[in-house]
Amino acid sequence: MADSLTDTTTVPELVGLAAADAHDAALDARLLAIPQNARHTGAGRSIITNQRPKAGAAATPGDTIMIWVDDPAAGPSTEEGPDDDGSGGGGGSRLPDGPKTTPTAGAK
Repeated sequence: MADSLTDTTTVPELVGLAAADAHDAALDARLLAIPQNARHTGAGRSIITNQRPKAGAAATPGDTIMIWVDDPAAGPSTEEGPDDDGSGGGGGSRLPDGPKTTPTAGAK
């Protein structure tokens, strides 16, 4: 909803929507939804699992809404987006351990 006196808009609820519907809802509010993880599919089958800013927040037209999406056909995602409790945790996936060094014969 836009307020003509201050030219602000309200961030819509995108969590639970299909990606294509979430993009449309953001555009209707004069905002742009930007996926933050690789689970987004071009076919719009993905479901929004998190958003920032949260629904109901005031925004300026043209602002972006960060969205995290999950493709149900690909199985559960470990990327849940930022934590909302301020604890510093949050989604994401574990980094690979990388190569391991092994001692060679005669090395000190």
